[in-house]
Amino acid sequence: MLGSGGLAMSLYSILKAHQGKTHYLDCEEFRYFSSNSQALVSIPSFEHFLKPEDTFDIVRANILIRGLFAKKKMDEALKEAASFIKKNPGFDLSKHLDEAKKGLPYLLVSGVKIYVPFLPKSANRLYDQSPEKLLQRPYDTLIGSAEGLLSDAFETYSTPLFESLFTRLCPVYHGSGGQAFYDVDAERLYFVNSQGRLDAMVCYFDKYLIRPSRTRIIERSIPVARAYYDFDRGALIRALSENRLVSGKILHKVQKERLKR
Repeated sequence: MLGSGGLAMSLYSILKAHQGKTHYLDCEEFRYFSSNSQALVSIPSFEHFLKPEDTFDIVRANILIRGLFAKKKMDEALKEAASFIKKNPGFDLSKHLDEAKKGLPYLLVSGVKIYVPFLPKSANRLYDQSPEKLLQRPYDTLIGSAEGLLSDAFETYSTPLFESLFTRLCPVYHGSGGQAFYDVDAERLYFVNSQGRLDAMVCYFDKYLIRPSRTRIIERSIPVARAYYDFDRGALIRALSENRLVSGKILHKVQKERLKR
């Protein structure tokens, strides 16, 4: 990938260091993380997301938080249903759970709605299509707990997870082994690999760019993403410049850094 080259690495780091002012700290996604991040403590393997290294880590953390809240809401509905069924065996469990699911984010995978991305598809199928099994052994252990079947959400569901209802990212371009997404709030283009990890990040609108335009941003990002996946550094630089996503001054700085190597 371009991320392994000296020019690209200096470009990415320089753009990050000199990105202009954004309103990220006031955006909905950051506020959601700030208000709900303590939920991650409930699962030890999620705790490292409490200290995100960049905005992409916040995207991933929020996916997990939304999954935790979805599971909690559905589990509470299942517990309620269990008590209702004891009094009335004809109680409509599916209808009751469907009410709890309203408004919850999900990813659709082969006809199965994935409400809890850190659980495998088989477990999500129970929540989506066979909730009655969750009140029976051995599946009832899923209610209130996830440790036994915990999986890596990002490796399991890959890039489709980032264009689902779990995020606010905008899909830009499908490339070989990954996909590019634009974060409107952070004004950054993410290159996400098939393991759901960040390969590279391009920060737009450096502080030297005069009167930056934020219109047609997805359209203007496509040539950047295409060049990245074509391993074409020259085309990447030209796409950033011609689409006025970065300033000439920054590109000159990148060139100077390259000559020092």
